[in-house]
Amino acid sequence: MGFRAKISKHKALDDLIGSGGLHAAGFFVPKAGFYLTTWGYGRQIGQAATEGRVYFTPIHIPDTVTFDRIACQVALGSAAGGVVRMGVYRNDLTTQYPGERIGDYGTVAVTAGGIKTIDIVPSLTLGEGLYWLASAHQGAPATQATFIGSDCQNGTEDFWNPNPFFPIVASSTLTGGMAGVVQDGVAGALPNPAVPAGLSRIATLVGLRKA
Repeated sequence: MGFRAKISKHKALDDLIGSGGLHAAGFFVPKAGFYLTTWGYGRQIGQAATEGRVYFTPIHIPDTVTFDRIACQVALGSAAGGVVRMGVYRNDLTTQYPGERIGDYGTVAVTAGGIKTIDIVPSLTLGEGLYWLASAHQGAPATQATFIGSDCQNGTEDFWNPNPFFPIVASSTLTGGMAGVVQDGVAGALPNPAVPAGLSRIATLVGLRKA
């Protein structure tokens, strides 16, 4: 299936994070009601949440676009109390990592599987450029939820990491492609600014819906 055919058939976030390949790769503006998602080499099913960890994943906005919803997908629900908090960050032009927080849109329960959405009120308009979507796993449930994630596999295929905006941390064998950065110990509002303290090969896949 060609690239144009592959990206044109998708509407729901569940479709956009289909197995493997590019995920709404940031080279086009979606139609109203469609999601534009963060990068990922492949679909990771069942990424276990870590309490208090924020995953930041890069997203390229190809033109000025207004968004009205942010979403992720839960594969297996948590015990009582589990929530995910989602938000958007500017790219720090010095570090090329997330910096200033644009918005913290609150939490949604993750005690059952499915697509979890939070309305962005008022709607958010972003100009062309690189941004970061954040998801924080909170609520201290006895059993954490598992999420659908974006995955940059180890091995020589990391050389083909489709995210041209995120550096590949590579050894001589081309291992170590990264899907995002993380910050731990966040129990409440998303940090402002972000202070990422580590890289992650797997990160929660998050999407923004065009208004």
